Amino acid sequence: MREKKEYSEADSKKELRKSKILGVALKEFSEKGYDKAVLEDIALKAGVAKGTIYLYYKDKKDLFNHSILFIIDKFVEIIENIVESNLSPIDKIKSVIRDQVKYFVDNKHLFNLFQMAFQEKLIEKDGLTYSEIIDKGLMIDNLQRKIVEEARKLGAIKNEFSTDDIIVVCDGVVTSILKEVRARELYHEYKNRIDKEGYNLNERLENTIKIIFEGIAKKEV
Repeated sequence: MREKKEYSEADSKKELRKSKILGVALKEFSEKGYDKAVLEDIALKAGVAKGTIYLYYKDKKDLFNHSILFIIDKFVEIIENIVESNLSPIDKIKSVIRDQVKYFVDNKHLFNLFQMAFQEKLIEKDGLTYSEIIDKGLMIDNLQRKIVEEARKLGAIKNEFSTDDIIVVCDGVVTSILKEVRARELYHEYKNRIDKEGYNLNERLENTIKIIFEGIAKKEV
């Protein structure tokens, strides 16, 4: 029993060290980009020797791929929680938008890294990690479809719109709002001033969701 406990504690320390390396890597890649981020800096900030990184990741590209996989796992976790919730079908669709936006506003560096990875085609297409990324991406798509189809079966959405239509709109809203948040931050950092327009993220988010589900056209009198 004692040997089992010692092994468990050692295993726990390894996982903690691996998690620390990944956490630092996420920040380094998002702030510096893939090319300028170096393993020496990641190791230093994680409090480990550079060689320790190779115990968990085969090289810099593998560490980067695992960073993207970490973000996708968060997507899966968010949407799985929505699927398993007691919300109505329409409120589940709204939560797909709302919960993703709120998570990535709180973790902007993850959104920046995710965007950079796909825009600059930085994900290595060889190896197990890439297959996991694709599989998790399909899992997210299937979870979103499950939510939309549940609403469709209950007659909560119009049949004239396909499931793909609805998913594309939801994904587009998430991306657009997060890009707007980032653009405003960059602008105000550059101008060194506060937002005099009184921008309210929650108001923007809720108004956008309202437009999707209620439309913008006035009802004919």
